Amino acid sequence: MEQTREAFDDALLVLRDLFQRHTGSWFGIQIPEEEHAMEILENRLSLMPEGGPFRERIAAALRAYEQLREKCADTGPSTATETAARRASDMLFEQLTALAEYPLEASSAGERTAAAG
Repeated sequence: MEQTREAFDDALLVLRDLFQRHTGSWFGIQIPEEEHAMEILENRLSLMPEGGPFRERIAAALRAYEQLREKCADTGPSTATETAARRASDMLFEQLTALAEYPLEASSAGERTAAAG
């Protein structure tokens, strides 16, 4: 369960990073290359059990990101896409903040690696 939770936390960070690049501001983006961010996300998804709630939430957010990215590619950035990206980024941040109230085991805190690392 600990590995799943770590992968979920990391995936939320990467997804927020991906959505942030469509808000009209690159402030706070930790992973400059989208391809690299997607590789990290796929890796974190592979660490989550199939059909589990953590994996399903991340998969749903990833589908939403892919739809947003396609819309931006088809029509270009717009106020609507920036607003949707900002809303998704904020929702992911809220999830991360809520998870901070339920920290991982103290023994693993020093062993965790950053999603971008």
